[in-house]
Amino acid sequence: VLTEQGTVCDDAIVANLGSQGWLWCHGSGASMERLQESAQGLNVEIELDDGLHNIALQGPRALALLQAHGPADLDQLAYFHHREAELFGHPCRISRTGYSGERGYEIFADAAVVGDLWDNLLGHGERMGVMACSFAALDKVRVEAALLFFGYDMTEDHSPWEVGLGFTVSRRKADFRGREAALALEGQERFLAAGIMAQHDDALAGGEKLLLDGVEAGVVNSPVWSHRLGRSLALVHLRADAVAPGTLLDVVGDGFACAAEVAAIPFFDPGKERTHA
Repeated sequence: VLTEQGTVCDDAIVANLGSQGWLWCHGSGASMERLQESAQGLNVEIELDDGLHNIALQGPRALALLQAHGPADLDQLAYFHHREAELFGHPCRISRTGYSGERGYEIFADAAVVGDLWDNLLGHGERMGVMACSFAALDKVRVEAALLFFGYDMTEDHSPWEVGLGFTVSRRKADFRGREAALALEGQERFLAAGIMAQHDDALAGGEKLLLDGVEAGVVNSPVWSHRLGRSLALVHLRADAVAPGTLLDVVGDGFACAAEVAAIPFFDPGKERTHA
């Protein structure tokens, strides 16, 4: 989602529900404000539905659990597609999406039934290793998969080209907010999105400066300790001359310093074989 200046103000997934209805799942940015601006003068209604809840079931056993208690043909649902369904006897919508580097699904359901869906997923999935996870755990897997978080890895100060989202800017669509401004920013990148592996036995704090040959070259945005990879990882912004994998950097924070190496992203499953399986 762009500002008039062609910078990033949010990220979202928009699903066509048919009959002129759309489901907009936004990030932590200014989606609602931009939607309200776009709706002025048009025959459209925007409803913030606090009664709609989302359970994200992620991992290699997600499909088997959902198929056992929901649609038997769920394996036919393509990546980023969605469908109405019944799960544990409750109506819901299932989309093949998620904020992890795993094959996964998101279950959209009404407040009246979402608690029972949650209990059933955990109860029936316990023997399969299904468990509830915290935001901290989610943050780890999304960084491993190099999935961005608005407010950290991208803000309204950043162009889509700087944060690796240039592929989302349509060159075919004739007009949309920020189109010309965004296209004019291509080639003007002040930095590029990248990843580092720090020589540290814990997560970095975030905000540390990255130095190349003693000269500031970037900043740490989203740091985590990856239990799966056994490494201190971070999504960062770096000067274009510092983003090549294998480049050695110094990490400098408040009373802290360590070395780091630029790594190819995503850190985990670089071929996206798990999400696209």
